[in-house]
Amino acid sequence: MFKSARFLFVCLSVAFFALNGRGISTAQPKQNGNNSPSDKFNLSETFMDQWHIYTSEEARVISPDMKRIAYGLYKGENKKWVVMVDGVAGREIDNLAEKTLMFSLDSKRVAYVAKRGERDFATVDGVEGKEYHAIVPTSLIFSPDSQHVAYVAYGENRKCVMVMDGVESKEYDGIDYAETLLIFSLDSKRVAFVAQHGDKHCAVVDGVNGMDYDYIAPRTLNFSPDSKHVAYIARRGNKSVVVIDGVEGKEYEGIGDALVFSPDSTRVAYVVWHGRNKQVMVVDGAEGKEYESVGSPIFSPDSKRVVYTAWREKKTFMVIDGVEGKEYDGIGYKSDGVSGRFQSIGARRSVFSPDSQHYAYTAWRGDKWFVVVDGVESKEYNGIGDSLIFSPDSKRLAYAVRSGRQACVVINGREGPGYQGVLSPIFSPDSKRVAYIAYDYNSSHMTIVADGLPPIGFDDIFQGSLTFSPDSKHFAFCAEISDGHLTIVIDGIQSKDFDFDNISYPVFESSSKLRVMITRHFVKDHNYKLFRLDIEIPN
Repeated sequence: MFKSARFLFVCLSVAFFALNGRGISTAQPKQNGNNSPSDKFNLSETFMDQWHIYTSEEARVISPDMKRIAYGLYKGENKKWVVMVDGVAGREIDNLAEKTLMFSLDSKRVAYVAKRGERDFATVDGVEGKEYHAIVPTSLIFSPDSQHVAYVAYGENRKCVMVMDGVESKEYDGIDYAETLLIFSLDSKRVAFVAQHGDKHCAVVDGVNGMDYDYIAPRTLNFSPDSKHVAYIARRGNKSVVVIDGVEGKEYEGIGDALVFSPDSTRVAYVVWHGRNKQVMVVDGAEGKEYESVGSPIFSPDSKRVVYTAWREKKTFMVIDGVEGKEYDGIGYKSDGVSGRFQSIGARRSVFSPDSQHYAYTAWRGDKWFVVVDGVESKEYNGIGDSLIFSPDSKRLAYAVRSGRQACVVINGREGPGYQGVLSPIFSPDSKRVAYIAYDYNSSHMTIVADGLPPIGFDDIFQGSLTFSPDSKHFAFCAEISDGHLTIVIDGIQSKDFDFDNISYPVFESSSKLRVMITRHFVKDHNYKLFRLDIEIPN
């Protein structure tokens, strides 16, 4: 949650679409007259908790609603740990498993994995669960609705079980995982995982074992958005199949890892191999044309359209609704330059408009880059930024470009002011306003550029902190001004409450209320203290 200003500067420096060249001038921050934001905003500060300076960052978490805090506290005198939740200590434990302390999504519940002696157990809402030989720390998970909690545990017999709300599943020899071991459906009513028994693997959905296979790719196991369907890719012998709701599809020599449901859950798309050298996109069970290589499928928001990249004779092109587009040297991201092949494009450089009527992607020809919107190429540039951004109303498209020694943001083909570097823009919810960060390479100064506000310069601006209010009338972000001092800026007005060391990104709770978390370092008692700042913007 919290980052130091210096750490954020390093992260943003890597992401900047920056150029060498002469510096640009930046306006001085707009100051708040009496050295306090109170003359413009109503600010209240609430003490949350404190922790020792040596408390591990992985051992402390803040609830999603930013109203609660939990952290692990090591007691050196007896070499024990306690977990503090809202200032209240739990029972002593011998160890707290790394990165397991978590809040549920509704912020009402807390869980973690702990050790006492040689036994592991999960604690949920202060109640210790059954002890096991081992609990897989990364398996602990809350359901999306926060009502259920599950994890994977091993008993003394080295058999493992999935434990949900304290109830154990059947025993298995192992549970496979990629990023996670267990997945909940979006409605939180279903849970699935890939289990191993003997030399076979099966998908376990809602406690029922599926068919046995030689292998099931764990990362492909997923529920449809409406939670009614479950799919995965399995292998039997030298053949692979897609399994949807327990029904096998056609066998292939190989199937890619991307098994994608459409947003409305009625369609499925994936890539298969024909022999060793050809790939085909399969949509709703129907095979497309053979190509040398095929990228991952992308459905439109309304689920009616599907696009993917394809490669043929060292050229790349988009296939949109089954129709091949123009060939280019590359689309999306360049490879390492060795093989000449392209990487599958990500959503940021290939995107449908929210209304599904438009499709845009970046491409290059030789050393020139451009954006293709509905088949029409933009002006050529020396480079295109990481993201193509449609406005919420689908009427505007924005992206960052570099041309010679200048960078700018382009909106609907119109170039904005030139800077040495710019970061990808954001739109307001009503689509009428846009904001982005401009960068001065020589002086390391940053400027915020936002509709309705004069340019404002700072030593550092935290990119992820840029946010508009729900009604689009207010704009806020976090910045560093000098000597490591941090500030919150709302509608161009800079807070002067500098006595904090770290700051969270601001969150609008309503169109007139903003919340951030700050920490202060108290050297005398070697503690960090956490405070919540609630800021009200008068009408």
